Amino acid sequence: MNELPSIVLAHLLTGTVAVSTGMAALLLPKGGATHRRCGHVFALCMLLLCASGLYLSMTRSILFTVFLSVLALHAVMTGWASAASRSRWAGSVAHAGLVLI
Repeated sequence: MNELPSIVLAHLLTGTVAVSTGMAALLLPKGGATHRRCGHVFALCMLLLCASGLYLSMTRSILFTVFLSVLALHAVMTGWASAASRSRWAGSVAHAGLVLI
């Protein structure tokens, strides 16, 4: 039986946590502490998911999924910046996302 590389397992686990916390954030009352925590975990997992997906795409030379990873990274960064618009980092993240895409 073929063993999956550890980066693939980490990618799958991170994706599972992202889907779970994203669903929890959708179901919880907006603005509550638990909703915010789930949102932070979701955003972090999505960033890790984009990074691991980009790595897997680059090492396997799959150009289309490289584009998808960068596009998803842009969506997560600008979505987080929009949600955290009062943060002092939000403007910088929005500008970095513009340059990235």
